[in-house]
Amino acid sequence: EDLAPYPTQTDLFARAATGYFRATTDHPKSTLVPGALWNSARIEQAMPGRELEAARAFDRLADQYPESDLVPEALLQAGLMFGRANAWDEATARFDTLAGLPTYHEYSATARRLLADAHTRVADAARNPLVREENARRALLVLDALDDVDSTQDPAERRRRYLVRSRAYSLAGQPVEALRTLDLAAQYSDRRM
Repeated sequence: EDLAPYPTQTDLFARAATGYFRATTDHPKSTLVPGALWNSARIEQAMPGRELEAARAFDRLADQYPESDLVPEALLQAGLMFGRANAWDEATARFDTLAGLPTYHEYSATARRLLADAHTRVADAARNPLVREENARRALLVLDALDDVDSTQDPAERRRRYLVRSRAYSLAGQPVEALRTLDLAAQYSDRRM
């Protein structure tokens, strides 16, 4: 079918998504399919209010083509999209999978910080105090492990880690440690970067 004389961005995205869907279903064994799935997921990501659809599209790529070089970034984007949709349990699972990939990739350290952050988001939303404390402690354990293997000196990354750690301490019922860590984060504020 033809597009209207003045197609909207949504019309163009829908047409492109349909094309990618047809191509991937008609030729599932093609070496171009992972790239097509990636592009399809990026289209969903660009459309407002379609965070869950985008996350699922990135998941499809990772699930159907686990040997693709696009898998680490697909897992990262799926986790970020689930996070934007406030589906923090799902985001946690994607970041955990990304952090546990057997080969090193450029997102190895970032995945662990995002995993810790996702644990604090789950803790914050928990109504059960045991679940809250458990997830806060998981976040602290992930951050401890991350600092053991990657003690970055990048000011922006140090600040992000301290902020997540402070939130985790607060949720774990350790307000003094939370404030102490928040002070450390302040030392890495924009004036020092």
